[in-house]
Amino acid sequence: METIAVYWEPVIKTYGIVERTGLRMLSATLAEKGDSQAERSLDRLVQGRGELVLILAGTVRDGHRRVHLVVSGAVENQGGTAPTQAGSAKKVGTLTETAVDLIFLQGPHYGDRYGILETAFRALLSAGVSPLAASCCGSCIYLVLPPGMTPPARGALSEVFVVPGFEESKKGR
Repeated sequence: METIAVYWEPVIKTYGIVERTGLRMLSATLAEKGDSQAERSLDRLVQGRGELVLILAGTVRDGHRRVHLVVSGAVENQGGTAPTQAGSAKKVGTLTETAVDLIFLQGPHYGDRYGILETAFRALLSAGVSPLAASCCGSCIYLVLPPGMTPPARGALSEVFVVPGFEESKKGR
């Protein structure tokens, strides 16, 4: 006989909701044996052309790899063209550059619990916020958002995630 325990709470505890704005997401699909132009571009970026904030990667169809790098600061791209405008995306060689914002949450045992990301997505979608990408790693959830969407996202997430003791400390002021 197997026993499975499930922990559920109506408002999920978190250590905080952190925002980063004014970021860029560089995306590339790399061939199975390597796309040398995209790999050189990614390599140059990692070597000091912006603070690396988040890496999202996975295998897609036909063994190709899809890589997304979320970076801060001005990014010099291959063509030397200006960075993208908020909410737009453009092809730069084999890279696509998109203006983005990021929200991440860290909480107790997120990696061991069901439904944490689903709760976050449900709250965001009910507020009209559509994440561009998401990643879960151990006790963290990273949500890549269109620029300017962090205020409504924070509001929606604050309805379903709470920092224990924070609400009580606000009432005492």
